[in-house]
Amino acid sequence: MLSGQSYRPIRNADKAESFKEMQAMENLLSERLRQHEFNLSVTALRLHLVKIDIDQMEKELGGTTTGRVFHVPKTNP
Repeated sequence: MLSGQSYRPIRNADKAESFKEMQAMENLLSERLRQHEFNLSVTALRLHLVKIDIDQMEKELGGTTTGRVFHVPKTNP
């Protein structure tokens, strides 16, 4: 206990208020977690669509882009 503070038993009303605050915080955190999970799902979907686009380009090019670096030739002005 910190100096200058006196001991005061926790009343049932204090417990109830504290419990309500904890429930509110839990609900807020749960909602934030759901939002982050949704954002991760959207990101995963976008990455999957990019992968499909890359696979389609590989088919059209007749090869694979995996592990390759494509260099664009520099042109002199």
